[in-house]
Amino acid sequence: MSGVGPAPALGHALHGRQEHQRWSAPEAALRAKLSETAITDEDMRIAQACLRELATAVAQLGKGWCVRPFGSISNGFAKHGSDLDATCCRSAPLPPEAKDITPQELQEKVSALLRPLPHFKILEEVKTARIPILRLKYNDKLDVDLSFMNAEPFRNTQLLRAYSALGPLVRDLAVLVKLWANAAGVCGAQHGHLSSYSLTLMTIYYLQVDPAVHLPVLPTSIFDGSH
Repeated sequence: MSGVGPAPALGHALHGRQEHQRWSAPEAALRAKLSETAITDEDMRIAQACLRELATAVAQLGKGWCVRPFGSISNGFAKHGSDLDATCCRSAPLPPEAKDITPQELQEKVSALLRPLPHFKILEEVKTARIPILRLKYNDKLDVDLSFMNAEPFRNTQLLRAYSALGPLVRDLAVLVKLWANAAGVCGAQHGHLSSYSLTLMTIYYLQVDPAVHLPVLPTSIFDGSH
């Protein structure tokens, strides 16, 4: 497929009906739920402020260290109350003369940098996982999972961001599925259920095979996680 935009015939399906009086009662209730749980400008402002403070702290490690967000805040499928996923990583390879560092060592260094900062509370340090994580609270408002040298999610985030840009139907249906799954207690890989990411992929697949929508299948090879 040469482009990532929806075909013209999909416009009505992807962008939805605009006349409120044509909505059925269930559809009106679902749209009200989407409006109630929509991510706000204030949510995004807080997330961006948090990322700036994290980047400032991590810059003390030396040139080339950065903080990159991923997950729902970055891929277009966030809702009000979504946490922030980010990773501390290199924006460029370490210079030859620099000493290599493990993710666990990096976690210790960043933890020491964040402890004195008034806007951050360290809730948990997950050290034994393959990819260590700091669970943080920013400004008593935003839950943050900060991982270390974790580049794997970047391609997935880039892929989902492209799908969410195809039209409101994609994002709205995926968010509604996640709201249902959370309410039913069947979302969360840590609890033995499907992850939010998996549920979003299932929603996208449904829209791809639905004959009324035929959502395009985007070639995964074009997503390298570089931006």
